Amino acid sequence: MQPTDQPWYVPLRTVARQLNAYDLPYCVVGGIALALHGIPIQTFDIDIETNRDGAYFIENLFQDYVTLPVAWRSGTYYRSYLGRLNLDGVQVEIMGQIERQEGGVWVSTATTTVHTVMVQDVPVRVPWLEEEVLANMRRGRLDRASESLKYCDPQRMLQLIRGIVHTNVV
Repeated sequence: MQPTDQPWYVPLRTVARQLNAYDLPYCVVGGIALALHGIPIQTFDIDIETNRDGAYFIENLFQDYVTLPVAWRSGTYYRSYLGRLNLDGVQVEIMGQIERQEGGVWVSTATTTVHTVMVQDVPVRVPWLEEEVLANMRRGRLDRASESLKYCDPQRMLQLIRGIVHTNVV
């Protein structure tokens, strides 16, 4: 299945075009990031990482589509400025200043690498595939990680694992 056939394709272009126009710091993560790296995966929502101010800006930019207002939300393992939109029936999750619980301490879990993928004429920022695979491993999504691992660049993966390139996801 080609990305253009996916229900998230048009909403993703809409969101990315707006975020790029305002030069907001963001990264599309999760299943769509994998799909944009060429991984054959079925996914149904758009996950956007940003900072605190970016989360509120996105909420304001798409105020007519808000289904969950941005607010500081904390769960057992994760916390962030979290909000949701619904664009053309596709859920868009906004995560600002995302952190995870690790050893009793909250630490940043935001991606640090950036790769730009063209979605037709719209550049979309995603993390390196290798960083997304490591994030899936940490979250216990081993099925998704193992399917994606064969597409990874071994040198980039080693740079992340060895700490040559910093990552917050592990």
